[in-house]
Amino acid sequence: MVSTYRVAVLGARGVGKSAIVRQFLYNEFSEVCVPTTTRRLYLPAVVMNGHVHDLQILDFPPISAFPVNTLQEWADACCRGLRSVHAYILVYDICCFDSFEYVKTIRQQILETRGWGCTWNRAHASAEPSGCETGSAPKFLPPPAG
Repeated sequence: MVSTYRVAVLGARGVGKSAIVRQFLYNEFSEVCVPTTTRRLYLPAVVMNGHVHDLQILDFPPISAFPVNTLQEWADACCRGLRSVHAYILVYDICCFDSFEYVKTIRQQILETRGWGCTWNRAHASAEPSGCETGSAPKFLPPPAG
């Protein structure tokens, strides 16, 4: 059985969200910035640990705030599906402090509304996951039902 994982890409305008997605999917990069005005869905399959997984990568335009409930999520067409993803990729421009503040705010809103409080960087697998209590393991949510 092939499992499906949903990933949302969020960030301020012009930070390179779509460029990162295109680099991952097609191994191409363009210096031209084309603003994302609507949610884009990409449906690649990937092999992880010898198993095939379907990905649903949702590339979102900048959002004013993370939806606090399902009603708010579905009221705004650009936010649909945002609360039901398995992971968020928050992108910012290291040369633009405002873009960092934007993702910091979005991250806090995600933590407050989804109850996620643990982040983990695979590059530091021997270190404790940040945001977790000492000795705890990284927390990964199971795929949503349905």
